[in-house]
Amino acid sequence: MLEARSVTFPDVALRWSFRPALLSGLVSSVSAEARAAITRASSFQPAMPSGGITLSGVRTELETRQYPLRGTLVWDLFGGFTTSAGWLRTTRRELRSGGTSEGEQNDVTGDISKLFRLPESWRLPSNVLRAFVGLQRISTETIFLADTAAKRIADNGRWALNARAETDVAENASFSLSASRTVTYDEVNDRRFTQFVLSAVLQLEFFAGELK
Repeated sequence: MLEARSVTFPDVALRWSFRPALLSGLVSSVSAEARAAITRASSFQPAMPSGGITLSGVRTELETRQYPLRGTLVWDLFGGFTTSAGWLRTTRRELRSGGTSEGEQNDVTGDISKLFRLPESWRLPSNVLRAFVGLQRISTETIFLADTAAKRIADNGRWALNARAETDVAENASFSLSASRTVTYDEVNDRRFTQFVLSAVLQLEFFAGELK
């Protein structure tokens, strides 16, 4: 039998948006959001008696703290475009039989998106090209503490650069071209992996009507 309990408190979120009249023609709107959440979880699994000896069982305690931040700017320059950036910091402390592990993860993102007008002579349904470029970096580090000894058991992460462009080529079809480069690393085991992906997708939508 496993006994488990999890409580998230506090969990507070704030959102703010503003349209700066003094920056009309430069910035259309500004928005930001922030959140703070703490989750405490514990579990206990009693051990089965063996040879007449009763063991104490396995008890774990976990505390996770998350602090995400994100901001967005909508610009009026160059026909209008949107930029946004975010940061998520997560700390983790786990107590179990044998010692304590403490970890931290940072997730940083940034992206820009814009709509481009396509020539009317192409006769596309929307004549709009939706473009997006984003960058993400994630790093994680975990240390295990036992008595007075400390050991780094995890130090890894990844960063990725993504670009995508898509448009509607028909009333029921859209075409997208995307490229991404991802680097994954592990400092503890001295490993690094790089991946590049280029894809072209034609998406068709069909409506068969109501089923009878």
